[in-house]
Amino acid sequence: MAETIREMIIPGTYIEVRAEGLIGVGGISTGNLGVVGTASRGPVNQVVVLGSYAEALETFGSYDAWPSENQDKALTLVRTLEQLFKGGASTVYAARIAEVGDGSVASMGWTVKVGSNNAFVLTASSPGTWANAVTAAVETSGDPASSATLTLTLGRLKETFTGANAEQLLAAVNEGSRLVRGSGLVTAQKGNVPTT
Repeated sequence: MAETIREMIIPGTYIEVRAEGLIGVGGISTGNLGVVGTASRGPVNQVVVLGSYAEALETFGSYDAWPSENQDKALTLVRTLEQLFKGGASTVYAARIAEVGDGSVASMGWTVKVGSNNAFVLTASSPGTWANAVTAAVETSGDPASSATLTLTLGRLKETFTGANAEQLLAAVNEGSRLVRGSGLVTAQKGNVPTT
């Protein structure tokens, strides 16, 4: 039975307030959002499910400055994701597109060496301009060298991997790096300690 409150405001005019009118409406789901755009890094032509703007930055990197008239077009994906999450989005399906085949968005690569001989190759985890800012450095410890430490730096992000030889160092990189993937281990160098 609903409770009713009546009050006479002016003669012959009543306002009636019913208890069921005081119940608030819950949140209304608007479904999932999908967005496609360009970004400096991240998987190409693959859908990534994101739950926050922080995840978007981690996956696709930050956006660039607005270009002048004579520069390339601005990167659009992360700008769009920022606005979606500011507007209350909770789940976004995002896909990065790029023309990888024409060479305009290439994957960066670095060669890890033992002396002057190649040991293995590091390649950026995704193609794009972001990898131009990654630095790779190898340091050895012990005399003679008994292990090598590879440090990868991208802005404030720093990844460090250690191995007693090239094979172990490569395995550590492939197991834990978000920035690069290693491949092409030279069989003759796998038991040696990388130097550069």
